[in-house]
Amino acid sequence: MTIDARLAYVALFGTGVALGYIIALRIASNRLRSLDLLWQERVEQRVRSELAEREEELRRDAANRSGRALSGRVLERFCPLLKQFPFDPHDAVWIGSPVDFIVFDGLSEDREEGSSLRQVVFLEVKSGAGELSKAQRRLRETVRRGRVSWEEVRIEH
Repeated sequence: MTIDARLAYVALFGTGVALGYIIALRIASNRLRSLDLLWQERVEQRVRSELAEREEELRRDAANRSGRALSGRVLERFCPLLKQFPFDPHDAVWIGSPVDFIVFDGLSEDREEGSSLRQVVFLEVKSGAGELSKAQRRLRETVRRGRVSWEEVRIEH
């Protein structure tokens, strides 16, 4: 075989190897793309499944908390009718926010002879592990510091 024939053979062989390499890369690239899509689909499916489970759990939890909050609000309104309520129910005035009641302790006693008002109480009713809101804590501190006053507003008509 001549040198030119050998060179042509080597060139042809090299071209074949290069073409084979390029084809193999394309096949591998396509296979990787399809595997990537397959894994992406599986991951998305798993995420959707877990989100659906978590959503159901969150909905149940929200419904339970909502039910407890609603029953707590109902209990707050009827609290003066319970035996453990420490004041005369007639003395309690529902205001709802920022506290549940203002109690005029003793106001309903002896109405004909004059009131025997002993104290005015800001009363917040809590059940379970309920805690005071930030506004309620500020109000409690204001009352404890004695920063409470009486004001009258007269309106001309």
